[in-house]
Amino acid sequence: MWRSSEREKIRLGLCAMAKKINSKPMKAICEHIEHTGRFEIVLFPEETILHAPIEEWPQPVDFLISFFSEGFPLEKAEAYVELRKPHLINDLTAQHLLLDRRRVYGLLSENGIPCPAAIVVERDETGTLIGDAAQQFVESDDYIIVGNTKLEKPFVEKPVDSEDHNVCIYYPSSAGGGIKNLFRKVGNKSSEYDGESSRIRRNGTYMYESFLQTGGIDIKVYTVGPDYAHAEARKSPVLDGSVNRDKNGKEVRTPVVLTPMEKEIARRVSTAFGQMVCGFDMLRTSTKSFVIDVNGWSFVKGVAKYYEDASSILMQHMLRVMGKSAFLPVSRTVSPSEQPKLTKMLSSRAPGADLGRWEHQELLAVVAVMRHADRTPKNKMKLLTRRHELISLHEHWAKSPQHEAKLKTPEQLQEVLDLSGSMLQGCPQFSKGQEAGADLSGCIVDPMQPAQLDDKERDGLYLLHEVLSGGERFSGIYRKVQLKPTAWNQEGKVEELMLILKYGGTLTPAGRAQAAALAQRFRREMYPGEKDDEGLLPASTDPTEQGGLLRLHATQRHDFKVYSSDEGRVQMSAAAFTKGLLGLEGNELTPICVALVETKPAMLDDLPAEAEALMKDAKAKLNEQILGSEQGASPKNSPGIKDLEVLHGHICQLCQELLQVDLDGVKLVTCGPDRSNEPARESGKDTCCSITKPILIVKRWQKLRDDLYDSKKSKWDLSKVMEIYDAVKFDMIHNQGLAAGFEPVFAVAKSLNDVIVPLEYGDDLHSRSEIGAKLCNQLTAKILADLQRSAGPDSVTSELPEWSLVTASQFLRRSVAKMMGARQPSKEAPDEETTSLTRKDSLEADFASLSPDFAHHLMNPTRRVRTRLYFTSESHIQSMMNVLRYCHHRTSDSSRIVSEEAEEQLRADPVFDYLTQIVFRLYEDKLAQKGSEDRYRVEILFSPGANDHPSAARGNCHTMPLKELRPLHQEGKPLTLKCLQKLLEPYAASTSSSDAGKASSFAKA
Repeated sequence: MWRSSEREKIRLGLCAMAKKINSKPMKAICEHIEHTGRFEIVLFPEETILHAPIEEWPQPVDFLISFFSEGFPLEKAEAYVELRKPHLINDLTAQHLLLDRRRVYGLLSENGIPCPAAIVVERDETGTLIGDAAQQFVESDDYIIVGNTKLEKPFVEKPVDSEDHNVCIYYPSSAGGGIKNLFRKVGNKSSEYDGESSRIRRNGTYMYESFLQTGGIDIKVYTVGPDYAHAEARKSPVLDGSVNRDKNGKEVRTPVVLTPMEKEIARRVSTAFGQMVCGFDMLRTSTKSFVIDVNGWSFVKGVAKYYEDASSILMQHMLRVMGKSAFLPVSRTVSPSEQPKLTKMLSSRAPGADLGRWEHQELLAVVAVMRHADRTPKNKMKLLTRRHELISLHEHWAKSPQHEAKLKTPEQLQEVLDLSGSMLQGCPQFSKGQEAGADLSGCIVDPMQPAQLDDKERDGLYLLHEVLSGGERFSGIYRKVQLKPTAWNQEGKVEELMLILKYGGTLTPAGRAQAAALAQRFRREMYPGEKDDEGLLPASTDPTEQGGLLRLHATQRHDFKVYSSDEGRVQMSAAAFTKGLLGLEGNELTPICVALVETKPAMLDDLPAEAEALMKDAKAKLNEQILGSEQGASPKNSPGIKDLEVLHGHICQLCQELLQVDLDGVKLVTCGPDRSNEPARESGKDTCCSITKPILIVKRWQKLRDDLYDSKKSKWDLSKVMEIYDAVKFDMIHNQGLAAGFEPVFAVAKSLNDVIVPLEYGDDLHSRSEIGAKLCNQLTAKILADLQRSAGPDSVTSELPEWSLVTASQFLRRSVAKMMGARQPSKEAPDEETTSLTRKDSLEADFASLSPDFAHHLMNPTRRVRTRLYFTSESHIQSMMNVLRYCHHRTSDSSRIVSEEAEEQLRADPVFDYLTQIVFRLYEDKLAQKGSEDRYRVEILFSPGANDHPSAARGNCHTMPLKELRPLHQEGKPLTLKCLQKLLEPYAASTSSSDAGKASSFAKA
């Protein structure tokens, strides 16, 4: 055969569809190759590829670039290779494997390349289930079971056909449910959220894998041979589905640095799949990086440096194979044509921005602890019953007669709704069961037991039915029913149980708007170079054209993570804030919550046993202080029983006023930004906010009246004061048009609440400090770790296990089913009340930072700003503030965090309301000597949130204004990082030996 040794130039054949051959990247690379004068490019016309026999295809060629795309005859190209024997840049046989996601995952697994564990639901051409799914297939609201494997939501559904890009994400009911449909970009959209659907597709064969949380970033990796990999990060389509584009209409992507482990992954992918030029998708999580798709032949778009590198590597490879000199150095510089674009994109300041102090001070980190936004009051109803229908319900859902049953999935709550409607059918007071939308046809009351209900059962079931028929999608975030057995017969069967209904605590539309507005203000005030939205920046869908934080985030210099407790209102507050902070589009919070908000209940929600015991003692002292030892005379200067009697009297009057309201005639008005009516009463018309049924408002106040004072036992319940304050403030903001009696209740409840709340967390400096240390131990340790890591070097990523190469050709000879079996999730079905996706509290994903190769012109190309947001509830906010206020009592140093002026203000306003903020802002002073304590300083800022009088929400769409952030330390005198560490480290120490590993591992976070 006539080979290149007999010719001056090496012939490189291009055999692919015309659209791919004529693409800008392919043309740019071919131009570089031809420009050397040592290569000849041979084009295979598309008409020839599709219609001519292979004997008529161009020849001879020394090397062949050929790859599959839609319409390309892969088998025909393989026959040409078998006939002419050219050297292949990308193996053709292996490309069959790339067309099936099952095989892709199998080969990844065989080569020790991390990929998600997946299960497959297979169907034949008639739609009949086959394989493991034929043995057992179960779909519930929050999980699927295939064979013996259970997979909890959120999970991802992928067609096994790699050419089908219609991927779905299914969300759990605990996060709001629904589906996110991902697809190839259409205009500026790449995904859409469907909140009404929840069932998986049944029209083909699909793979299912756990959803991986990545901070909203996808990484695209492009290899050219085993030793070269270019990586770019882009905004993930799982967020708002909006595609960021530059002024030329191209999707905004940022070159990023790969970790050593990821570089090894790239080497293995290129080698194992036999694809010298190859693209693959990677997700970086808190545990490791996972490859989720291998695309085969792929080029970077619009990066001149990559074109130079790729062409040089390809030429070196061909010259080495042909035994010729391969000296063609790979360029490591940015081309002149690309430099102005990168300079503009990566500039560290917004156009025209006056940075003032930031000319010599560099912001390194913003760490914030926040309380959730405005919510509906939390409510609880208890009903002790021996009703056979409810006992049967417990038997259906509980693990055993001794276990309680927690019902919170849509399926479970619908069953409770249907049953309550059925049991109330015989009651004359119940007339709205059918109107509420409950399907009562399948619910039959046991004929052996009379349907007669006593007053407590009737009232309890009526409230249960009203709450569950609220018209919203059932969600375990805001509604839950518990069935707790309290008595058993001799056979061990349940005879009596306590039905507990928990509801409320819903993030209101006003709260959602409140969180988003705060986020925009936070972005302007906390990050230098950020401008507001009043026309100071040109409108653009490209964040790199904007200023401050958005520019940093878009160019991969903003290391951002957000954490939350597992309470629904806290998670959704975090999602709403994140949406505003990052300028995400759309109205739905569920996709943002699942993709960006990581729950950390141990750090932000749980009450450790030691803290619980201390708080129990504090509450006992509080009761004695306010109510007296035998509920006799209360101590001097305490609110005492007289104030409680006044409060109870006002609540009784309020209940009487509410009973006079024609509930059917109440006008419901919208809440939040869409509201057009003021909360004041209209002429001759009672109004209330549409987020709560009027009857539930009446029932709530009747229950609070009865719970505050037990007339039968002549006993006060001091814990109800906080609930009363919470409820009356909510009603004054949202339902002020329903009754005039809210104002006097609020005045007394606030005076009592201001005394009680601080005392619940200790009655002296020592007890408050101790409770804070026990309750906020993990949070304090994490905050210190965030600040320390921001001021120091990053940790080293671990390596992959030893590699024994398995090629695509070897893999194709094996059973796909056998390979997939090794990658399935655990066969042990987990408890229904736990999630199958476990997370390590102390770990965070490596940040995909901007590649310095593309930032030579910057003074500090490795600069980044780390943002960590922690959303929690009142108990952790109060305790964290006590740590900051009293930490100096544990040291011999005279230094303290909270100044006398700030302490005086905190005593005057002791209650920290919705969206309270504690912010730590770390910066580096470039003028300070390196190694000195003054080099790194921390500003500590505080805002008590929405703690104004509720009347401030009038005329503001039910949205309370938020107090501005003010420094806790002396104005203009932030603490050094070393000083802050010395003050807080005693509060970050392990509380028990079991926590030792967690505390030490925070250094890696």
